[in-house]
Parts: sequence; C-alpha cells; structure tokens
Amino acid sequence: MKKYISLSIILFFYLSVSVKAQDYHFSQYYNTPLLLNPALTGIFEGEARAGVYYRNQWAAVMSNPYETFGLEAEMKVAEATEKRGPLNIGIALLRDQAGASKFTFTNAILSFGYQQKLNPQHFLGAGIQAGMGQYNINYANLFWGNQYNAATNAFDAGLSSLEPNIQNKFSHYNVSAGIIHSFRTSNYKRTNNDGIRINTGLSLYQQFMPKTSFYDNSGSDILLKYCIHTEGFIGLQPYKLAIIPRIMYAGYNATSQLVLGATLSYKATKESAAFNLGCYYRMNDAVVPYVGLEFSKFQLGISYDSNISDINKYVPQTNALEINIVYNFSNKVSKSLF
Repeated sequence: MKKYISLSIILFFYLSVSVKAQDYHFSQYYNTPLLLNPALTGIFEGEARAGVYYRNQWAAVMSNPYETFGLEAEMKVAEATEKRGPLNIGIALLRDQAGASKFTFTNAILSFGYQQKLNPQHFLGAGIQAGMGQYNINYANLFWGNQYNAATNAFDAGLSSLEPNIQNKFSHYNVSAGIIHSFRTSNYKRTNNDGIRINTGLSLYQQFMPKTSFYDNSGSDILLKYCIHTEGFIGLQPYKLAIIPRIMYAGYNATSQLVLGATLSYKATKESAAFNLGCYYRMNDAVVPYVGLEFSKFQLGISYDSNISDINKYVPQTNALEINIVYNFSNKVSKSLF
C-alpha cells in the first residue's frame, strides 16, 4: 500500500508539472525538429518529408501508461536561389494520454522557417510558430473521497463527488520563435561522412493558458520557455564513420533540463544504409541508449530511457520506450543549406 501511495503522489506531481509547463518530453528531441526550434523547419535534404513518433512511459507500474503520439510534416514552398534561401512550412500534431481518466492533451502547431547563406561556410536560419491545444479528462472512471460509502466499505459511483464547477476540458495557445546558425567546412558532405558541421540554435516559447485549469478558466498565465541546442558532425571519411555530438539545455520557470551525448554513424558508401548507435544522458534523470537506421527514403530511431533518478527508490522500472519513423517523399534531391 505504501508503494502505491508513493506512486500516486509522484504521478500527481508529474502530471501537474506537465499541465503547467506544456512541455513535450522526447528523448529523441533531435528527431522532432519542429518541437525543438521553429528555425529547424525544412532543414533536410529533399522537397518534403513526414515523421511519426510514439513514446510510452510508466508501462511497468500503470495499467494505463502515459503515451504520446505525434506527427510532423515539412515541405519547401520556395526553393533557394543564388540570392535568397528556401522558405519552408511545417505542421505538428500531438496527443498525450494517461491514466484511468484518459487525461488527454492534443496540440496542433503551424511552423515557418527560412534559411539564408551568409558565405560559403556560414548560414543563418529563423523560424516562427503558432499553435493551440486542449486538455480533456473523463471523470467516469475516477473516484472521489465523497463517494466513499462507509456502510459498504467501498466507493459508490452513484454518489455525488460534490466537486464544484468542475469542467472536462480547457484550451491553451502558444507562439514561438527561433534562430539557428550553421558552420561547415568546404569538404562537408554528410552522405560521404566527410567534413565538419556545427549547428547552434536558440528558441523561445510563450504559452497562454487558463490560470486554474479544470475548475475555473478565468484569466490566463503567460509562461515562457527557452531552449539552447548544439549539434556537431565530425566526418571520419577514411573509416566510413561520423561522430554526431549533441547537447540541449531547456529552462522553464524554476525547472531546467540538460541532455548531452553523441551518436556514432556508419555508412559504407553514399548509396548504402547508415547505421547509428548512440547514448545520451539526461542530467539527474536517465541514461538513454539509441539505435537508428537510415535506408532509402526511411529513417528509423529507437531509444529506451533507463531511469537513474531517486524515483527508483520508491517506484522501480519507471523507464520509457520511444520510436521515431521518418519518410522522405522527394523524388529529386533538394538540398538544405544546413
């Protein structure tokens, strides 16, 4: 009983923070570019691509685990010329669901990105986003203290919960903007594991949401999140290898998150599949091994969060599985400036 009480408190705190922060928690943040930085919109080789992702948390300790489903799609709406860079558009759709109440969050985001060549080695990109989302909850499967029947020593769903002015949904809106700078050597060629590239970005997210959630939607909070991220590419062409180091820091009010690690990529020839193997560390929280495969027009990524935080003292096996699949629709190669 002590274990389940602790779990209930932890989950309540976790979901409360999620509601307040409106934060997406993906270990493969580098494979969900529209959620990381609007300026990353359209930064890929090709004309259009789409990706789906899925994350499952708390499956070992919950009959209704915390699940996240997502979809991203991007395309170039104006090709680059000698004087200007490409203009890109993207959309992202997300849905979270957890618990017996089917506590659900859905969100839709529209994103625009533009990149400009400064000189042969330096490139600058910028992007903006706007989105809206809604929270829903189903009270049919929940029990309240006022529904406890002392005569039968059990909960009675037929009794009133006596909760005042309770609602089953509320909405929120968000806007964001970001910039990204890229440096690359003259011999950089990702398909050949050659050269060096360094991308560094900054994004700011501002959310407008009701102050008092499901009880009273009067007024709104204006909440701000920022994210700084860097990704490198170090080609080891003679060995058909590349090292891709990454670091991401996000801050939100009094909370923050630091993720760092690297992926080793092997590609025998320009036309062959690429095999990726990586490991990432989310500070004071989890170690995340990653396996990826790139072949033809597909990209597959699988990661598994191994929790190392103090929560394991009370609730073991609080790990997470994440899967990401991307498909490039292009029949001809339209190169990204980045």
